[in-house]
Amino acid sequence: MPTTSVLFLLSAAAALIEPDVDALIRLSDYPMRALESSQSAAAHIEVEIGANGRVTECRMLSSIGNESLAAKVCPIVARRKIKPAGMADGTESPARFTTLIRFFIPDAKGATEVARAVQPPDVELTANRLPGSEKMLDTAVVMAVGADGFPTDCKASRYAKDVRLVDVACAGLKAMKLNQMTETAGSPIPFVTIQRVRFVVKGSPAAITGPPAPSPPVP
Repeated sequence: MPTTSVLFLLSAAAALIEPDVDALIRLSDYPMRALESSQSAAAHIEVEIGANGRVTECRMLSSIGNESLAAKVCPIVARRKIKPAGMADGTESPARFTTLIRFFIPDAKGATEVARAVQPPDVELTANRLPGSEKMLDTAVVMAVGADGFPTDCKASRYAKDVRLVDVACAGLKAMKLNQMTETAGSPIPFVTIQRVRFVVKGSPAAITGPPAPSPPVP
């Protein structure tokens, strides 16, 4: 019986569907005036979409490069309707996630900094040790979150750079309460989220104080 239960949970988590984040922006979205003047910018944004895949909210968290160009990212994204997220039972779901949008022309002034920009993690966890004696490693998971803010299902995201850390990331995140997502009337609702997780070794220069961390070493 325990084996049957475990297999059921794994099957449920595997059915989670990520929103189509890559469809938020297109090459043709590069503002013409910015393109003609070789402006470059990167915007780190937080996006919410409805169960129909339409963007309902976009907030810029940080930016580099041309500020005017970066400020245009959310208005562009807000017009999008993408493939929505899905819960384990197959129902389409609202979603919240962060992503990094970059506009740049190779060799243009300021383009190098924008081209090298990487998306900051959504959460940092510490571990006693990491594979390969690394001091820092990144992964990503997709999770279903209940109306109470606590994660339920969790699996590797397609953005996971190292799937060896996924189980530990899921265990750490399931112990946390995430910011709730609300409907128009203000009531909390279940949703799907993508969480980019950075692991740092305890006591290393890369370690930064953050949310509660799993204590067992990473295998």
